[in-house]
Amino acid sequence: MKIKHADVGFMNRTSIWLNGIMGFAVGDALGAPAEFGERWMRDMDPVKEMRSGGIFDVPEGGWTDDTSMTIAILESLKNDFNPEDMMKRFISWYRTGEYSWCGKPIGVGKQILRALEQYEENGDINVSEPELCYFTRLNDFKSFCQIDRDSIKSSGYVVDTLEAVIWCLVTTDTFKDCLLNAVNLGLDTDTIAALAGGLAGLYYGYDEIPKEWLEVLKLRGELEQLCE
Repeated sequence: MKIKHADVGFMNRTSIWLNGIMGFAVGDALGAPAEFGERWMRDMDPVKEMRSGGIFDVPEGGWTDDTSMTIAILESLKNDFNPEDMMKRFISWYRTGEYSWCGKPIGVGKQILRALEQYEENGDINVSEPELCYFTRLNDFKSFCQIDRDSIKSSGYVVDTLEAVIWCLVTTDTFKDCLLNAVNLGLDTDTIAALAGGLAGLYYGYDEIPKEWLEVLKLRGELEQLCE
C-alpha cells in the first residue's frame, strides 16, 4: 500500500462524509451474507462480489446493525454530540426497526443488546477507559504491516476487529481488494468489512467504490443524501 497525501483543502466536508459512510455501508452489505462463516469456508468459496443469503437471509446490498447504528449516530450528530440522544435512537432501531432498510433490526449483537437493555432499565451509559495495553501489536506498526493472514483474527472481539481492519487496509492497494480481504477473513465479516470500507473509502475516495456494489446498495439514495 502506497501512502497518499491527500490535499484536504480540496476536499469539502460532504465528500469526506460520502467517502467514509458509503464505503462503510458497502462493506457491511458485502460482508452480511458471509457473516459467521469460518475462514476455511471462505477459502473454499471466496466472496468476490455482492451476494444474497447468509444467516440473515439478506438480498444483494442489504446491510446490518453496523450501518443502521451509524445512521442513528449521524442523525443524532446533526444536533451536536449527545450520548443520551444516541442511545434513544439505538433503542428506536432495536425496538421498531428505525434506521434499517427493511423495517426491522438485523444482526443485534449480544453486547449491544445487553447495553441497550441496561440503558432502558436504568438510563445509565457505561463508558470505560480504553484498554490500550491490549493493542500491543499495533504499537509496532511497521512490524504489524508484515504479519501474514494466519496471524489475523476475525472473532468480533474489538482488538481483533481493529487489527483485522487495519491489516486489510495496509496490505492492499485498492478499495475492492481491501474489502474482499476483509470479508474473506471469515466470522464477523459485516463489521470488519464495514470498518475497512469506511477507512478505505476515506483513503481511496467514493469514485473507487465499485459501481456495481453501489447500484444494489439498499437505500443508497437516502444514505448519500444523509451525507450531504
